[in-house]
Amino acid sequence: MAPATLPYPKTAKGTPTAKTTPKSEAGVKKSRGTSVRNGIPSKPTRYNTFIKENHATVKADNPGLDSSELRGILSNMWKTHHTNPKSSNYDGPPVTRKRK
Repeated sequence: MAPATLPYPKTAKGTPTAKTTPKSEAGVKKSRGTSVRNGIPSKPTRYNTFIKENHATVKADNPGLDSSELRGILSNMWKTHHTNPKSSNYDGPPVTRKRK
């Protein structure tokens, strides 16, 4: 009986090759977790900005903690932060949701 043909190319060792990273219609390479529309990456959220600004400080104050414990501390800080729209301490403009 003849061996079945594979729908994908083989590497030198005979294993299937890895899939390539998906590209958008404009040919811009997409990275995981980001949205690219017309070649423009999406704007970071307030939470992303908060984490970026405070991660180094919390890590310096707590050098022995692992990343999951640091995220727990940061998320508890975010709950009461003044830039969090769901916090009672929020001091920004009213937040309206965009409808699709």
